[in-house]
Amino acid sequence: MALSGSVFGTVDVTPEEHAFITNELKENLKTLNNQLKSKQWFCGEDSATIADFLFAICLVDLQSCAMDTNLRNSLSNLNNHFKKLAAIPEIKG
Repeated sequence: MALSGSVFGTVDVTPEEHAFITNELKENLKTLNNQLKSKQWFCGEDSATIADFLFAICLVDLQSCAMDTNLRNSLSNLNNHFKKLAAIPEIKG
């Protein structure tokens, strides 16, 4: 919330706070990316769960306002996960 608020100008943060928040985000995303190495879905089920869909919604916001191109490209498991979710017929509409 603080990161998106600082990006959109609704929350004042110092440059140090922004750097700290950004680094925490990167580390957490790397952890999630590594978790998906051995799983098809976040909860290890045979199909997507609400956790997968909620993360995809968050990922859209993160990609549009907080993640640089290098970070996005380095998270191949998350990118593949997002593509799998987007390919589900009920999601495609």
